[in-house]
Amino acid sequence: MAASIGTAMKNIMLDRTLRGTGAATNGVLDGGTAVLEIYDGVRPANADTAVTTQVLLASLPLPASAFAAAAAGASSLSAQIQDNLADASGTATWFRLRDSAGTYVIDGSVTATGGGGDIELSDVNILANGTVTITAFNISIL
Repeated sequence: MAASIGTAMKNIMLDRTLRGTGAATNGVLDGGTAVLEIYDGVRPANADTAVTTQVLLASLPLPASAFAAAAAGASSLSAQIQDNLADASGTATWFRLRDSAGTYVIDGSVTATGGGGDIELSDVNILANGTVTITAFNISIL
């Protein structure tokens, strides 16, 4: 059986990674340096697996303090994020987050608003040079 992490520790891990609270001065994904990339196609096995034939549809820099304080082992985007110049056309199915060093650290699912994905977009059908709006973004530690 795998080890279990308590909710308080999950909150600490999320806050230090996403928000730079506690002993960390900046979270891995805070400070306005992280980039969210949205792709089409089949999501790779994990964030360490290279992108192959998937097309980068949009690339959105995350603003500083992009995430709210963690609660119940989860954290959410503190405000909508928008890209007014999508990179390519396609149907968004998954995302990847990279830190300021360019290391991919998290990937997850993308759905339309209300679809229950880790990220929800106002429209998953993205058009090149069009607008991409993230309406919800939730990260949790299971």
